[in-house]
Formats: sequence, structure tokens, C-alpha cells
Amino acid sequence: MQDNSEDFKNLFEISLDMLCVAGTDGYFKMVNPAFTKTLGYAEQELLSKPFIEFVHPEDVEATLKEFKKTKDGLDVIHFENRYLHKDGSYRFLSWSGRLDLASGKIFAAARDLT
Repeated sequence: MQDNSEDFKNLFEISLDMLCVAGTDGYFKMVNPAFTKTLGYAEQELLSKPFIEFVHPEDVEATLKEFKKTKDGLDVIHFENRYLHKDGSYRFLSWSGRLDLASGKIFAAARDLT
């Protein structure tokens, strides 16, 4: 079987969509360059706080509900919320996510709809 880690890394780095790996603890573990470009934060800034801190206050409850579904093993397809940009504005994002039971990691992709 071929090692696909280099393939994954290349795809992760060049994607125009926002890609991330999150833990069930509510923190991003990895974000791709599109994530930092779209939201204006450095990678370390995004990894250092619970991701819910970047969510618009009016979208927190719905976001936590979708996060719980993902943690329970259900795929999330086309969930929309608003994320805080470093400049203080908000970006409308559409999300899809899936939990990998073996690793306990959540793999997600978002597209900026703003």
C-alpha cells in the first residue's frame, strides 16, 4: 500500500477551499493556507483558541449543535455560519465535516460564501 501522506499534504496546501483538522476538544489541529488567507489570522492564532471563539455570537448555538452531530459520528453537509475575520468583519462560510472514528479527528472543508 502506498503512503498517501505527501499527496494529502500537497492537496491540503494548494486547495482554494478552507481545509482543517479539528479535535473533539473544539480546537483546530491543522488549517491550510486558504484558511489563514480567508480569515486573516496566522495559523498559530487559529490553533491557539477554541474555534467557537471565531464564530459570530448569533451562530454559536447552531454551530455547537452541528459540532455535536459530528462528534456523534454524523456527517455534516452544507452547514452555514459566520466566522470572524481578523479585521473585525465576518465571513459567511459553508461547511462539510466528518469524524474519523479511528483517530478521533474531525476533517472539515469550508467555502467562503461572502
